[in-house]
Amino acid sequence: MELSGTVQLVGEGIMDLSEHEARILQELEDDLAMADPRLNKAMDTGVVPALPARVALLAGSAMAAGIALMVWAIALRSVALGALAFAIMTAALIPFTSPSCWFAVLRARTTQRKQSAARDNP
Repeated sequence: MELSGTVQLVGEGIMDLSEHEARILQELEDDLAMADPRLNKAMDTGVVPALPARVALLAGSAMAAGIALMVWAIALRSVALGALAFAIMTAALIPFTSPSCWFAVLRARTTQRKQSAARDNP
């Protein structure tokens, strides 16, 4: 990652940074790179790592089972069964909501916007 004097926010224009702010941003990026190398690689390349098909299939199946169980719980008027169904559906969402996945998506969008802006303004 490179230290720069400007930053582009998602959905915003380019904003100048002071030397102090740029240094703090660089330190944060370095700390993040050391904490999660896989996320760092995704942010540098702009490529969002795909969720393995097996994990996505398992999570989707768990969500469908949770929905079916919730419908059954409503039909039986069972609060305990409904709570179990809710827990299953919540657990099924975990692979799709990991923080590293969202950071990679935001970084990829920012990279795409920079590339399209560079193409539009030669």
